[in-house]
Amino acid sequence: MTLPDPNRGQPPLPQPMGPMPAPPSQWQGAEESMRNWLVAKSEEDKRKQEEEKTRQEGLRLEQRKIEQSMLRDSMQGGVPPQLLPIMFAGMGGANLTNLSVEWLQ
Repeated sequence: MTLPDPNRGQPPLPQPMGPMPAPPSQWQGAEESMRNWLVAKSEEDKRKQEEEKTRQEGLRLEQRKIEQSMLRDSMQGGVPPQLLPIMFAGMGGANLTNLSVEWLQ
């Protein structure tokens, strides 16, 4: 790594941009329709985001229902309570072998 050359001086500062250029001639008179389209597009994107959030929440709810059913069935089937965390840890994709040995100790 080298130090900057002191003879070069400071880098030039960026020049401020001037006013925005006028829109292309084919857009003249279409500002209102473009604004309406942008508003509609923004609302559609927000709606899609909300739909995705709702879908994700539905998937989490379904997973919780399955876990509750497994827990209820395990308890009714006589699975010892101390083994239940191992069963659920395996569902999360954890390395069950290492986790089981650690918990059993």
